[in-house]
Order: sequence, then C-alpha cells, then structure tokens
Amino acid sequence: MKMSIKLIFIIEIIVLISITISSFAAFQIGNRMIGNRMNAQLESVIILKRNQINTYFNERIGDMLSLSSSKDIIGLLPLEKAGHNKEANLIDGKRKKLQERLNLNKNFIEFFIIDKNGEVCLSTDKSHEGMLRTDTKYFIEGKKGLYVDNLNYNISKFRPKMTITTPILDGEGKLRAVFAGELNLTSISELMTERSGLGKTGETYLINNYNFALTQLRKNDKRGSKKFIYTRAVKNCLDNKTTGISSELEYMDYAGDSAMGVCIYLPERKAAVIAK
Repeated sequence: MKMSIKLIFIIEIIVLISITISSFAAFQIGNRMIGNRMNAQLESVIILKRNQINTYFNERIGDMLSLSSSKDIIGLLPLEKAGHNKEANLIDGKRKKLQERLNLNKNFIEFFIIDKNGEVCLSTDKSHEGMLRTDTKYFIEGKKGLYVDNLNYNISKFRPKMTITTPILDGEGKLRAVFAGELNLTSISELMTERSGLGKTGETYLINNYNFALTQLRKNDKRGSKKFIYTRAVKNCLDNKTTGISSELEYMDYAGDSAMGVCIYLPERKAAVIAK
C-alpha cells in the first residue's frame, strides 16, 4: 500500500515536471512567435518609410532641377556687366518673383541665388542677401552640378536643415550663378510620426550621423525640444552604417523603456531610420 502511494506521488511529480517544462517551452515558443511577428511588422514599416523618404527627396531634387533651368529663375540673375544691381525697386521686383515661386512649392522655406563669388545676391529672406557662402559645401559643389546637402540641425532656428543647390548656366553652358533651396522638412517629420502598423507604443524617427533626432519624438519632453539619442539600436546602426535592416530584439529606448526595434542606414542622406 505504501509502495503504491509512493509510486503515485512519484508519477504526479513527473507529470507536474513534464507539464511545467511543456508550459515553459510553449511560453518560450509563443514569445518567439510574437517577437517574430513584431519584427516582421517593424521591417515592413521601415522599408515603407525608407521608400517614402527616398521618394520625397527625389521629388525635391526634380523641383530644383526644373526651377534652375526655367526662364523665370534665369531672368532673376543680375547683369554680368553691372555686378550687383543696386536699384532697390528692381531688386524688390525680382525678390517678389522669387517669392511667388516659393509660394507655389511649400516643400521649401527659402529660395536664394548665390553669385559666382559666393555672395547671396537674391533671396526670399531679404536678411540673407549680401551674406557670403563661399566656404559652404553646398556652394562649392553646387557650382559643379546638383548637390544635396546632408541632414543637419539649425541650432539658431531650432529646426532640421537641408539645402539643395544646382548651377545656373548660360546658353553656352558657362556658370552664371548657383540656385539654392532650403527644404521645409516638416513633411518628413509628419511622415515619420505617422504610426500605421505600429500600434499605440510604436514609432519611427530619423536621426543624423551626430545622433540628433531630426523628426518629432513620441516621448518628447514638455518643451518639445529635440534630443540626442544614444540607444544601442542607434549606435549599432550609425557605427556600422548598415544599409540592410538590422534588428534589436530587446534594448532600452531613449526614454528608458524596454523596446524592440529595427533600423536602416540611408547613405545618401547620412542618416538612419529607426522603427521601434
């Protein structure tokens, strides 16, 4: 009788252990399946964002190439023999025409023309006229051909900044000036903060080579200021400059919360897209 009780007890212990092991294994498998589904969803979202970003910049490049070769823009150039035109009324008229072109394209916040000596001779922002841009890369490269600046941050105006330049040529193909446009990156921020497919806690954001978040963060502070981000996901992406998708199954996000995410580096923009 005692042996029977002991045997039953041993069997119950074995069954309990088996159930525990099976439950734990099922839990682990379930977690992996959920993780895999979430990771697949993040990958599909980040590919979509990358494609949307590339489309956006390709369209803005097209805008600049079209404008720089248009008669409207060429007609705004100062006469070579006169140097900078000092007649205020004429300059005001040209600035007004340039502003009209800007009003037709809300994807830019400023259009300006730089003469061959590197001086801003006309701008939709009058305060910039007369400023030298001689040492800027967008002027130096813009004399040679189309140039798209890196995604930077304008500290004085508290906003991301990016400039596209292209040469304005005469009928013989000689350089007359450089046409420049500063992008309105609000559209990029709106694109990145749209969270379709990521649920209530998901988000995507764009970060430059200097770890600066260029688009709005979901967990921003009360002042709404931007942040430098040094999470493991960001570090790995910027350090390795991975153009393929890299995954972080579990890490601490910029707000100190546990997250999983994927990232992809955009070499043309010198920036990374994070989806988490």
